[in-house]
Amino acid sequence: MSLYFNRFCLVSILFLGLLLVLMPGAAGADPIGRVVRQAGHVVAQAGAELRALRPGAAVFVGDRIVTGADSKVAIRFAEGAELMVGPATQVALSDYVLTADRRGIRGRLSLLIGIVRTHLAGLWRDGFEVETQAAVAALRSTDWITEATAGKAAVFVVNGVVEVTGTATADTVVLRGGDGTDVPVGGAPSAPKQWGRKRVDAVLARTAVP
Repeated sequence: MSLYFNRFCLVSILFLGLLLVLMPGAAGADPIGRVVRQAGHVVAQAGAELRALRPGAAVFVGDRIVTGADSKVAIRFAEGAELMVGPATQVALSDYVLTADRRGIRGRLSLLIGIVRTHLAGLWRDGFEVETQAAVAALRSTDWITEATAGKAAVFVVNGVVEVTGTATADTVVLRGGDGTDVPVGGAPSAPKQWGRKRVDAVLARTAVP
């Protein structure tokens, strides 16, 4: 009985240890941000693992944030940046590192489908991108919205400047506050254009997390 109990304990300890190694945030992985606001059910996917998110939950490099049709989430990074993820969205936290001179942050989001708003502050001076199948929006801004659908991407600048490059053509446009562009998959970005109030209000509402 005692031998069986000891073996059971040993197996249990080894199993728990393996779980700790595989779980995000364990064995040297540090969180890059935390959920600060949320509406509805939101999960983070890391490999085959799904974690339900709630205010205060940590997120890590490699996490894919998935929202439902009626769900939204706001994630604040340690250096003051905030990511607002709209409904029916999948976005991967692909990269997040301190630059070599330790004076800035380099980061990359991969937006598979849906809509996100990115508001940068603190050390986010350069080297931040939001990539979609159709285009890459690179930091020259503090606040912008990126949307990805099956056939195109759209970028709208709330404040500051964003450089948008078509992934297929390498054509680039520069957007300033109030400007937007549409980029078809396989095509070039449209010329910068001031978006109408109806379209602006729609994307702002979809990325507002109460």
